[in-house]
Amino acid sequence: MAMMLPDFIPCKTEVVYLTGIIEIVAAIGLLIPDFRIIVAWLLIAFILTDRSCMTVGNTCF
Repeated sequence: MAMMLPDFIPCKTEVVYLTGIIEIVAAIGLLIPDFRIIVAWLLIAFILTDRSCMTVGNTCF
């Protein structure tokens, strides 16, 4: 599961679970009208930073 993370990231399994929890909480936040816009912007930032280190072969840099 955590094999796609680079070697320099510690606690790989915990990082995978943490990002999963963030995605679930954000999905719930999108269902609440008062938080919809801010959660959408936070999700955009999360996805851009999460995917920014992905290159061919799912390795960082």
